[in-house]
Amino acid sequence: MKIIDNFLDKEHFTRIQSLMMSDRFTWNYSVVDERSYDINDYHFSHVFSPEDTFFGLTLPFIDKIKEYSTISKIIKIKANLQPRTPHNIIQSYHTDFPTDWRNKTAVYYLNTCNGHTLFADETKVESIENRFVMFDGHVEHTGVTCSDEPARFVINFNWYE
Repeated sequence: MKIIDNFLDKEHFTRIQSLMMSDRFTWNYSVVDERSYDINDYHFSHVFSPEDTFFGLTLPFIDKIKEYSTISKIIKIKANLQPRTPHNIIQSYHTDFPTDWRNKTAVYYLNTCNGHTLFADETKVESIENRFVMFDGHVEHTGVTCSDEPARFVINFNWYE
């Protein structure tokens, strides 16, 4: 696992954060784990694709990731918005894709809040704006909602090395 603070330069970070946390950015209802029946196991998401109006937002990330990892193929880039809850709620543990030792996963935090990412081995990574955490794709993890901000905003990246 690698944690990188101040991942993007201030200009890119501010531009991306401002847009994604505004009413100009589109979000869709999404279940974290379709096997879960927990009423709180949901968030809103936005999948970036080359045809997407907002795809350009991902380019500074791809360039920066290449400083830390080889990218042979992008699997998926998806933003998640977890609405505030009265107290922190641990959502379902998961891997983003079926276990494959060649893929990498990363979480980028758009805002600072008391939510976090929790890993199956009980490692906890705090949600601090402009933080990037990269790990092997087979590692189970989950998001934990926040109770101190309107929402927790992250971008998930998945790629093959």
